[in-house]
Amino acid sequence: MEERRRAFLEATAKNPFFPYSFWLTLWSLLVMVAYAKLRIDRRRERYLTEEMLTDLYNQDLYSRQAAREAIAKYNNHVERCNRAIEAGSGQAISGCTSENDELKAKLQKLADDLRATTNEKDRLTEELKQRSAVVTDLSLQLQALSERIDGKGAAARAVGQATLPLPASNAEYMKLVNSLQQQLHAEREKNRHLKGA
Repeated sequence: MEERRRAFLEATAKNPFFPYSFWLTLWSLLVMVAYAKLRIDRRRERYLTEEMLTDLYNQDLYSRQAAREAIAKYNNHVERCNRAIEAGSGQAISGCTSENDELKAKLQKLADDLRATTNEKDRLTEELKQRSAVVTDLSLQLQALSERIDGKGAAARAVGQATLPLPASNAEYMKLVNSLQQQLHAEREKNRHLKGA
């Protein structure tokens, strides 16, 4: 057994050609792996390029077809209008006027919608100003009342605007102010929504 082990070591590790063969084999394996990776990467690139070219070709076909249809439609329209003019009847052909009438009707409808939206916006703006004035008035009344309750002697100072029926406590004032602020916020959101429409 020992002799066989020694013979094996001399034939492999101690042989001067063994390290050369080992490293050459390892180098060959690395080169084959690198070549395989490059080949796989090239194949992927080719597939991606083929897909992109196919998409471009399909888009080109679609664009050309859409252009042909649009040109044919335009040519038919111009031909009908020219026939009507050549006929000299003084009446425009129905295809020419019907498109104009449709466009005029759409334009009129949009103008009416714009006018209605503008009126609604103006109404909401005025209502918002009124509510802001009410909130300001309530804030001033709340401040005057809190100064009177705190004993600062500012109760004699006039608020300067029409007074609303005063709630009995600060908590009720706060509820009223919060309620009005929520209504104001809701109206602002509604106004903002209508401006976007």
